Amino acid sequence: MATNTSYLGLTKPAQSDLYNVDVFNDNADKVDANAQKTGANLATIEAVATASKPYAVGEYLVLNGILYKVTQAIANGGALVVGTNIAQDSVGTELKSLKDALSNSLVFVQNAKCVEFLVSSNNWCSIRIYTDYTHQNGYSIDLADTGSFSLFKWANGTATKMWQK
Repeated sequence: MATNTSYLGLTKPAQSDLYNVDVFNDNADKVDANAQKTGANLATIEAVATASKPYAVGEYLVLNGILYKVTQAIANGGALVVGTNIAQDSVGTELKSLKDALSNSLVFVQNAKCVEFLVSSNNWCSIRIYTDYTHQNGYSIDLADTGSFSLFKWANGTATKMWQK
């Protein structure tokens, strides 16, 4: 004999019950109706902080270590709501991945241009200047603790040594 879930009242057929498309469709309608209610309340759930200053559309802010782009103007003290007035920017996602991969680096990106400072545990450091950060095209100077340094050209994330001293 079928039972029902306690929250949405979905029908849970017993192992001995025959499959009934109407029962499945009824369950799907209940899930869909609940998802619509949840979506309407999602902004309230995702209000993660209040603005410490006014923000204009297109500005960036960092919240809990994640870069967000402002999609609607926000007044000082206004709620920062993911999906309503701020959105996680793809650059923010890429930078977070890069930061996680290269914990000893400092990266500045603006308009797909990038300056990156890296310090390696293998006794070298690097300064990279990307003219196209998305495709990692640009140049770098690598300095070793031995006093040698090299110039590299980067194309699509692959380095070619151009000069070494």
